[in-house]
Amino acid sequence: MFKVGAARVFAEQKSFQETFPDMHDIALQHKAEVAKCERFEFGKNWTAFLAVLDDKRIAKAEDSLKEMAVQLKGEAMSWDKLIK
Repeated sequence: MFKVGAARVFAEQKSFQETFPDMHDIALQHKAEVAKCERFEFGKNWTAFLAVLDDKRIAKAEDSLKEMAVQLKGEAMSWDKLIK
C-alpha cells in the first residue's frame, strides 16, 4: 500500500522549475550581480563573518543585547506609568 501511495505522490510532484518558474531568472540575475561585485556569492559573507568571530565578540554582542533589553524594559515601564 505504501509503495503504491508513494509512487503516486512522486508521480504527481512537479519539477522544481515547474513549481518555481521565476527561480531560473532570479539565479541568473544573482550571478550577474555577483560578477559586477554588487552582491556576495552565497555563503561568502558568512565565511568572512565567521573568520573574525571569537568569544570576545560573542560576549560583547551578548552584553549589548542585555543592555538593550534593560533599556527597553525601562521604556516599557515608563510608558505604562504614562498611560495609567
